[in-house]
Amino acid sequence: MAIRKISGKELPVVSAVSDRFVLVDFSATWCGPCRMLHPVLEQISGELDGWDFYEMDIDQNQSEAASFGVRGVPTMIVFKAGKEIDRLVGFRDKPSLLSGLQAIAAGTN
Repeated sequence: MAIRKISGKELPVVSAVSDRFVLVDFSATWCGPCRMLHPVLEQISGELDGWDFYEMDIDQNQSEAASFGVRGVPTMIVFKAGKEIDRLVGFRDKPSLLSGLQAIAAGTN
């Protein structure tokens, strides 16, 4: 599955999916670590079942980023049934991000 770009108006809809984990990557085009993270998320999105991946540009969605307390990018927020269940800040390589998301899914983060 690919990462889908969303706007702030779509966030309540995508985060409310009840039977899947939803990861929203808050990023910016000017952010080097965000550009490094994107291909990692693309790879992982094709490997994890039960997950949906989205990307939101903080410059185009400033009020939504602020409402979630996003202070730095990249910030990845994981939702389940409309509620934030975890937050990962900063670049992660593929093995560490994959194991972190698997731990979140297993409830052992």
